[in-house]
Amino acid sequence: MAGTRIPLTASAQDGAPGGLADGWLDTLTLSDPHPGETRHALVARTLRSAVTRGLLPEGTRLPGHRRLAQRLGVSRNTLVDALTQLHAEGYVRPRGRSGTVISVPVISVPGHAPTTTPGSGVTAPAQNGRPLPLSAWAIRALQGQVEEVGGDRFAVDFRVGQPVPDLYPEAAWTQALARRAAQVTHAHAHDPLGPLETRRALAAYLNAQRGARVTPDMVMLTGGTQSALDALARVFLEPGRLAVVEDPTYAGARAALAATGADVTGVPVDDRGLQTGALPPGATLAYVTPGCQYPTAVSLGADRRQALIAWAAAANAFILEDDYAADLHLTSRPPRCCRASRRTA
Repeated sequence: MAGTRIPLTASAQDGAPGGLADGWLDTLTLSDPHPGETRHALVARTLRSAVTRGLLPEGTRLPGHRRLAQRLGVSRNTLVDALTQLHAEGYVRPRGRSGTVISVPVISVPGHAPTTTPGSGVTAPAQNGRPLPLSAWAIRALQGQVEEVGGDRFAVDFRVGQPVPDLYPEAAWTQALARRAAQVTHAHAHDPLGPLETRRALAAYLNAQRGARVTPDMVMLTGGTQSALDALARVFLEPGRLAVVEDPTYAGARAALAATGADVTGVPVDDRGLQTGALPPGATLAYVTPGCQYPTAVSLGADRRQALIAWAAAANAFILEDDYAADLHLTSRPPRCCRASRRTA
C-alpha cells in the first residue's frame, strides 16, 4: 500500500465529541521539529508519541479531521497524510464514517513507562532495569555510536561533515532527476552492485583521474559512507582478527570495524600522516585516509604510501582507503589512490 492514501473518512465525526481523546486534545501541541522534517512527518511523530506514552489507549476514537487539524495548526491534507503513515505503521485503524481509532495496545509493566508495539507481535520492555537481549554485533555497534550534539542551536556549527543547503543546486538536481526518472524502466533485473552504466562511469573516472585499475564489476554503490564501511568490515573482519586505524581517525569507521568483533588498534599520525613504521605485522585490514587525513588534513607522502603498500603485501592485509575529500581539491588534482606501482621490464 506504499504510496496509496487510505480513505480515512471522518466527515460524520467532524466537530463531534472525541470520547477519550477530548481531554488530551485540549493540551495537544506539535512536537519540536527535527531539521529537514516535513510537516506531515512532524504531525505523525506528535501523534505517535501520544500513543506510545499511553495518552491514547487502544480503541480510542480520534476527533474529526477538521477539529484535529485545527488544533495542530495544519491543513486537513497534512493531517490525512500523517494518519495514513500511522495506519501503515499499525498505530491507527480507519473505520469508515465511524472515524479513526487507535489500534495499538498499551503495555503496562511495573516500574516502566507505558509502551506500545504496533503489529501482531507484542514485546514488553525489559523488567528490573535489564536491557533487551541484543545480538553481540548490535551491542558492539551501539558502543561505537557517537553522541550527536543536541540542545540549543548555535550561530556557528563546528560539527564536521555538515552540508550547506544554500550552496546545493537543488533546482538543477530536481530537474535532472525528473528527466532521468521519466526514462527509467523495469525491463532489467535488479543489480545488487548498482546500475551498470553508473558503475561504468565511475570506473572510467577512477582509472582516468585517480590512477586506479578497476573494472565496473569491481564497483559497488551503497547508501553512504557508513553503509559501505559496515559492508566491507563484515567481509574482511571477524572476532579474533586485528584491524588498524589511524590515531586520530573517523569515529564512524572505528565503530564499524569494532562492531565485527575484531580488535581495533590505532597507529599514530604526525605531520606527514600515518606513521607506517608503527604498523603491526598481524593485522588483516588497515583503514586509512591518505589523501586528506581525518581529522588533521595532512597528506601521506609518497615514501609512506609505498611503505603502507609494502606492509600490506607482507602482512597479506587489505588497505581500506577512505577518499572522502578527493573532489574538494582546488589548485591541483588529488593524489592517486593507494596501489602498487605498475612494474616495467
